[in-house]
Amino acid sequence: LGTEHIIVKGQLNNAATVGEKVFVVATQNGTQVTVNGSLAATINAGQAHTVTVNAATATINSNFPVYVLHMSGFGCEVGGSVIPPLACSGSTQVGVARSSSEGFFLNILVPAGNQGNFLLNGAPGLINAADFAVVPNTGGAWMYAVKSFNTTQIPVNSTALVSNTTSTFQMGLIHGG
Repeated sequence: LGTEHIIVKGQLNNAATVGEKVFVVATQNGTQVTVNGSLAATINAGQAHTVTVNAATATINSNFPVYVLHMSGFGCEVGGSVIPPLACSGSTQVGVARSSSEGFFLNILVPAGNQGNFLLNGAPGLINAADFAVVPNTGGAWMYAVKSFNTTQIPVNSTALVSNTTSTFQMGLIHGG
């Protein structure tokens, strides 16, 4: 639960035309939901507001704590995840596993100034500062990247450790099939 969330769009085929969906669920009456800086809805405890995400990112803010569920995926396969609030400290390292040769994408969110300090399996050079862009509507405070990795970089049936040497970060995995 939190009052500030950032969504990084996934890899659904129809996302460009239909958009991905985000469901914001209120825990208190009179919850104001702001999307990309504009008031989108006022909802009560237990009610949900649906947000369509067509851009690469979306910011979701509220005056009371909310749950945020992001429906995303790969190709025509849909998946979902509860999005942690920005107040969540995140992690300095996150391990992932690759189970097939299908698409393998990491959605990474990090405070600005720390985007050049990522390592993959202890090595620099695969996640670089140039891979990141500013998240709109954050005053330049947050950066995001969507990184794709091939089977040479992260082989099938292997694990990878993503770490940042200077900051915590949030990361999502989208793995095709």
